[in-house]
Amino acid sequence: AVLCLARAGAAWLCAGLAGAFAVLAVEVDSDRLVRLDTSVRAWFAAHRTPDWQAEASSIYGYIGQPIHFAVVVAFCATLLALQARAPMRAALVVAIVGTGVVLEETIKAAVARASDPLIDYANAFPSGHVTVWSAFLGMVAVCLGIGRDRATRVGLTVLAATGVLSIGFLALFSGAHTFTDVIGGGALGGALVALGAAILRASTPRVRLSRAAEVATAMSHHTKPVRTEDILYGRGY
Repeated sequence: AVLCLARAGAAWLCAGLAGAFAVLAVEVDSDRLVRLDTSVRAWFAAHRTPDWQAEASSIYGYIGQPIHFAVVVAFCATLLALQARAPMRAALVVAIVGTGVVLEETIKAAVARASDPLIDYANAFPSGHVTVWSAFLGMVAVCLGIGRDRATRVGLTVLAATGVLSIGFLALFSGAHTFTDVIGGGALGGALVALGAAILRASTPRVRLSRAAEVATAMSHHTKPVRTEDILYGRGY
């Protein structure tokens, strides 16, 4: 979403991620996904200690506290609005994150696992932490990337993706979610970010140079020096 150059690209990305999420939601209780989740859970169980798991659970619980998350979102959204001198950016960030919260809670209540190996994760799809943090970090990167060069946007993409992957790792390492929960949360959050990027680009006015600015730009790139007599008698330019 950060790297898409046009709102059409962001819209297609939103549709693709939403479709992938829908497939996961429908197939969450299928045999192949259950086997995948069970094997990933077994791998993490074999590579963690009780102390590390407790530490990961503590961090995971702290960053998921509603009051902590709300303060971070409000603070960063305000900074983005001040930086761009556009209050709409703050409203858009809050709206996208809020939509993520509503959707993940609604889908959790509607989608339930019935398979015995993962019965403890019956209403855990998608991961709420991954969904809302994906939406938040992605929207911050999108807002900061508007009008920036490609290298800056790539850097923002890497930072946002690193944050999302870290939260997904904590979700798996602490045992709070299955692999499908994490992937589903990332897909849902990514779809919301792509939607936000499309809205932001559609609402950002395209700056067009006036005729005077175009003439000034052309003159600044002229290789020959401008002489006074050329200006007076209309020669050259």
